[in-house]
Amino acid sequence: MIREIREGEVVPGANDRVITLKKFQADFIRSAKRYPAMIMAWGTGKTMSLIERCRIDCERYAHNLGVIFRAELKDLLDSTCKDFELCTGIKVNSERNANFPNGSQIMFRHAEELNNIQNINLGFFGIEQAEELDSDTVFFMLQCRLRRLNVPHWGAVIGNP
Repeated sequence: MIREIREGEVVPGANDRVITLKKFQADFIRSAKRYPAMIMAWGTGKTMSLIERCRIDCERYAHNLGVIFRAELKDLLDSTCKDFELCTGIKVNSERNANFPNGSQIMFRHAEELNNIQNINLGFFGIEQAEELDSDTVFFMLQCRLRRLNVPHWGAVIGNP
């Protein structure tokens, strides 16, 4: 669970995972918009915010399926997957999937694998570093895959200006 914490307002337990959010981060994570975007400068917490939004939906809805997408495999492995593990404590396996106890899963994929998702029914998608992509093809392809039953459908985009 994510809460905006003010000093003295909440005393977290020893095993609680505490994240201090800026207002714009909390607004992005909690947005009811179907396609929120966070286009901001380096170091503003875009990746952490996207990861949290995805994690929340996987924990909230059993058997949910989402994908975090990035243009290049090397960047996906060296940055996105490592950031996910650091932020959540959940291991990304050798197939580039993060599995949750309730049967939900987040897949980590890159541009050359776009055709491999044509028969997948997603609950959500996230595109990281959207400025690395050459066109809007990835967004529209992923948008067409939002067909998973019994979960909200959304797609989020983050990137640098």
